[in-house]
Amino acid sequence: MTTLMAMLAIGAALFLMSLRCVHGYSPFEAGLRTLPAAIATLVGSLPTPWLMEWIGPRAVIALGLGGLVAGFLVLAPAPEPTTYAYVAVVLVTLGLGDGLAITTSASVLVSAVPAVPAERAGQAGAVSETNFELGVGLGVALLGSIHGAVYVSHVPGQPQLARESIGGCWSCGRCRAVSR
Repeated sequence: MTTLMAMLAIGAALFLMSLRCVHGYSPFEAGLRTLPAAIATLVGSLPTPWLMEWIGPRAVIALGLGGLVAGFLVLAPAPEPTTYAYVAVVLVTLGLGDGLAITTSASVLVSAVPAVPAERAGQAGAVSETNFELGVGLGVALLGSIHGAVYVSHVPGQPQLARESIGGCWSCGRCRAVSR
């Protein structure tokens, strides 16, 4: 469940960080700009074994999920238009929380595998991986649906193509002036 929640958060955040359409970055530039999340996830995962011994797995999971909440609290009052520096702070905060939460939940799952009969050991890994992928998918779907509804409600009077998607708005040229 921890992996599901953590990946739901990062999937939603990566959707909201529509660096390509909103800020006009190329796919390569947008990819490079998501590196703070990956690096922060690595950094967040490194102290996890020590923290698990010191304060216990439940506290580390709570700390990680708290980091995800903190990331969204930083994102909530985002100025318009959002600068990349602001986006990077959000990505780092979410990455640190993900690193703590996912590493801990995977560690707890792996430590539980010896209690599972050998013929069912693969199921434990499958549950973890399913939660990982389901979390990202639900994060994108849930926040994507909410974002789409809010977006359409804020573009009255625009060409139909611009009302249908951010990409359509971008192709009409209406978003470019707003995003710069």
